[in-house]
Amino acid sequence: MSSHKIHILAHTPSDNTKEILKSLYKGCEYGFSCMEGTNTENGNTRSTNMEGSILEGTTIESTRPEGTDIKDSNMKDAMPSANKGEVVTSAPLSSNHTILDNCDGILILTTENFGYMSGALKDWFDRCFYELENKHQGLPYALCVRAQKDGTGTCRSVSAITKGLKWRAAAEPKILKGTMSQQLHEEAYEYGARFSAGLLLGLH
Repeated sequence: MSSHKIHILAHTPSDNTKEILKSLYKGCEYGFSCMEGTNTENGNTRSTNMEGSILEGTTIESTRPEGTDIKDSNMKDAMPSANKGEVVTSAPLSSNHTILDNCDGILILTTENFGYMSGALKDWFDRCFYELENKHQGLPYALCVRAQKDGTGTCRSVSAITKGLKWRAAAEPKILKGTMSQQLHEEAYEYGARFSAGLLLGLH
């Protein structure tokens, strides 16, 4: 199984969103790692080192290494991925279209700003759209939105652009609403893990 690369494009204006980024990152790393030993029998994928595959609806809480505290750990402490995948992060205002070179999937993290995506993410799309157009068609992507109340307007605004780029949604958007909590970190972790594991298995 060859190595895969995920790029997380993240607008993180607060400490809370920075912690969400860590959870997404660690989830992606774990998704790559836990698929080590996955093989195919009679056309069906099977994980040989997990009692329940994260792709089959089980929660990450049951598969995460004992003692792991998601929100308090550093991204570099993520479980090693055994060369099955690489996770890279960047901020919209300090990056350009080249972040998708040799990239197999992109995970976008943005805040909700007045029912729209963040200004930083919009700036990135404005600068990069024509460079990306017709270049990465079919690119699997996932979207995580940090919202206080709704988040659906943010999802629609990003979807309108990704449809124009002909990217392929690998999952329904994950909207993290309300007061910051361990539950939101768990949801972000699981979302990242499902995205990376599905990418590695060719399901996206």
